[in-house]
Formats: sequence, structure tokens, C-alpha cells
Amino acid sequence: GRERAAACAGGGRDLDLDLDRDRDPDLDRDPDRDRDLDRDPDPDRDPDPGRDPVLDRDPGPGPRRDRDPGRNRDPGRDRDAARERLDPAAKVRLASEADLYAALGLAYVPPELREDQGEVEAARDGTLPADLVRVEDVRGLVHCHTTASDGRATLLEMARAADALGAEYLTVTDHSRSAGYAGGLDEDRLRRQWDEISRVQEQVKVRLLRGTESDVLEDGALDYPDRILEQLDVVVASVHSRMKMDEDQMTRRLVRCMALPVFKIWGHALGRLLLDREPFACRVEDVLDALAAARGAVEVNGDPRRLELEPRWLRAATARRIPVVLSVDAHATSELGYLRWAVAVARRGWVRRGEVLNALPAEAFRAAVRPIA
Repeated sequence: GRERAAACAGGGRDLDLDLDRDRDPDLDRDPDRDRDLDRDPDPDRDPDPGRDPVLDRDPGPGPRRDRDPGRNRDPGRDRDAARERLDPAAKVRLASEADLYAALGLAYVPPELREDQGEVEAARDGTLPADLVRVEDVRGLVHCHTTASDGRATLLEMARAADALGAEYLTVTDHSRSAGYAGGLDEDRLRRQWDEISRVQEQVKVRLLRGTESDVLEDGALDYPDRILEQLDVVVASVHSRMKMDEDQMTRRLVRCMALPVFKIWGHALGRLLLDREPFACRVEDVLDALAAARGAVEVNGDPRRLELEPRWLRAATARRIPVVLSVDAHATSELGYLRWAVAVARRGWVRRGEVLNALPAEAFRAAVRPIA
């Protein structure tokens, strides 16, 4: 019990001294017991096997006071009281979780990191990230759709909603031409959207950046030629078709795409829809290696149905110095609020503020993600 743990931590002798100092002296003054001991020929025999050897042992020489033999005592209550006095935990006052960690000699572990993934060791060693990304660190809303493809709000409505949220910039990333199921834009419609972006920009404060969510084609190519990509501010590269490829095929497809010299953000990386569709088969580390050797970033998709990359792969990405973009994948004005979920997943992946590209100001973000430098 706790007495044994205390003895192991501090030594049996110290435990005895504490008991001598703290216990009720009346517990030791039983004249009947003393008389039994005096006439017992075997001093090693315990005259009362049921007594507590800790609470009732002889205190040694000194003045004695007989206890009232008629007094009604509860030995269990006395024993519990003594144990409470010996329990160090009963003496600690904690005002916060941070105080608890400090009492244990650990740095504070944010709730999102408490997943038995090395956070206790990092807290002990002082290597926990002190600057995990927060919602207030994020300046721009990335990966937004409009009625030009499969969104449910116009560009003006999305821009005004972003203004109301205080965003510095918003990327207009409707689907590319191969996504016919989602109203993907061919080159002519994409150019007309650029004109619309210019008109709407005059009516809002938020900076509008022109981009695309480009399909990753079956062979790993992007959906627009370089002459289009070089006129965009941002490219999100996502798989939307042929998700039943086997692991080797899908890995080759994505490796080829991520190795392209175009800066691309790997969008909703494994295509999962929570409670509906499992992630497709892929060797993620091979894809991350290809991306790390080229130009690009990984997305943390805040859509509650997606929430990927998942934390373990985020840590693998940042270990390779691949930057991160926290996206909303918004198809309506209300979905701009999905940023909070992207931040929550990123924190679980130990993502720091300095690793997030859309924590940068608008012009710095635009320069960082420009598809063709």
C-alpha cells in the first residue's frame, strides 16, 4: 500500500520516525497488553495477531498514560487517518494542470498531444514543441470552392464571409477540367473566373488569390498545362478518381505528381471520407520522400469528413521539412469555419506555427506557394 511505497521511496527508518511523531500516543498505552508482554516467555511471539504492528507498536521508554479501557475506538478509522497523514498526495495543492505536470518534473503537455506518442518523454526531456499552431496564427483561408464548380456560394459571397472573419486572403480553388462530376472548369471558364476575381476584389478587403484544385490524373500528371499553371497563385493537387488502384499503382501515380517541379499542395491526401470511405492504398512515406525532394506542401483538410493528413503522417512530413497548409475545403460560407478542425488535427501532429504556410502574410504566402517560380 501507500506505507510500503513511502518506505521504498524514503527508507523504512524515516517512515518509523514519522509515525512516532504524528500518531496518537493513546494508541500505544494499553496496560493489559503490557502485562501480557511482561509474562510471555517468548518475546518474539505477537500476543495479539489481529493488532496493527505499525500503529500499536511499543513507543519505547518514557512517561506512559493508560488509555481508558472503556473507550470506544475504531481501529480502521485510526489506521486510515494515519495513512492520510503519510500520503504525500494529500498535502499537494494544485491550481491547474500545468501545476500537476510541474509537480512531476514535466513540461506541460497540451491535451492534443496526449496520445502515448512520445509526449511524456518529450515533456521530461524538454523537447515538446512550445509553439503549436493556433487558430489565431492562421491568416489565410485556403482551398475554397464557389458556384463555378461544386460550391454553394458565389465568389462574392465567399469573399464577404472571409472579410467578416477577418481573413487576410482567400484562395479560389475550384475544380479542374477533368472533374466533370463537380463542374470542373476548362481553360476558357478558368480565364473568365480570373476576370470575376478582379471585379470582386474591388468590393472586398480580403486578398483573393486565383488557383485550382487540380485533379491528379491517372498517370500522375496535373490537369492543366504549364502555360496555365504559371498564371495561378496556388495549386491544390488531389486524387478524385481511380481510387481503387492497388498500392503500387497509386504510389507510382502520386510519386510522379509530387516530384513535378510545380509547387503543389497535396490535397486530402488519401481520399478518405470518415464513416463512408476508407483511405486508398498507398505507401505514404514514398510519396512524402518525393515531395520533400521537390516543391510542395501537405494539406491538413479541415472538412470534418476528411481530417487528413492524419497526425502520424504530419509528423513524418514535418520531419522531412515539408511545409504544411491548413485548409478549409469550403463549399459554402459556413464551411470557412472548418479551419478550427484543421488546426486541431495539426496540433495532434505536433505542427508548429513556423511550419504552416498560411500563417504567413498574403504576399509571403503567395511567393511561397507560387506554382512555377
